[in-house]
Amino acid sequence: MSALIAEAQIQEAQRAARVRSKIFGYAFDSEGTIVVVPDEARLIQQIFGELSTITFMSCSRILEEIAKDLRTANPQTRTRSGRLWLSSMLLRLAKNPTYAALELDSWGRYVSISNYPAVIPKAQFLAVMKRLKREGLA
Repeated sequence: MSALIAEAQIQEAQRAARVRSKIFGYAFDSEGTIVVVPDEARLIQQIFGELSTITFMSCSRILEEIAKDLRTANPQTRTRSGRLWLSSMLLRLAKNPTYAALELDSWGRYVSISNYPAVIPKAQFLAVMKRLKREGLA
């Protein structure tokens, strides 16, 4: 019985040590390394997947549909602050280069970063950004 309690205490300590990063989709593990949060990463992958494959709707409409689905079909899926998702919040996620392990340098070019693991491929991020720019959203 004491072994079960000890195991439960270890698991609780590990959960407590996994502090969320400021960037949705990431957290810090017990050693301070940035790791991907699987449930949050799935939403990010859904956003980029739909923005890069659905061509018969505008990006705004796609994001509105995802937000609507999150509010109705999956109301338990909320932001970290507990709010329901809005399309504007999803657009902010879609414009974040960190999800492709990229950042903007001082010249406005995307460069690789090593401290955040990629959640989506670089090519997919760049294609979505190109589309967002074409539609006046970036």
